[in-house]
Amino acid sequence: MESNLPLGARAQRALPALQPKIDLDSGRIDGVEALLRWTSAELGAVPPANFIPLAEEIGLIHTIGRWCCGRACEQSIGVAGAKGCRRFRWR
Repeated sequence: MESNLPLGARAQRALPALQPKIDLDSGRIDGVEALLRWTSAELGAVPPANFIPLAEEIGLIHTIGRWCCGRACEQSIGVAGAKGCRRFRWR
């Protein structure tokens, strides 16, 4: 798995899955959480509990984290635009 991890990040087989955070009082979406998912050509779907500690151990966690944050932001802006949101705030 260690040899696949850098390739997975570079080949963009690791993707953030966006999950809405719901305010329970109002029922409105209050934010979005990005959950990293990685599918390896050799291993199939690799659970975060397996690849996150490995990425930390071999020093790739910051590289993967920066890439994931950028990709999640791109996806969020795309979703906001598709939903006709006029205002998109960063907190």
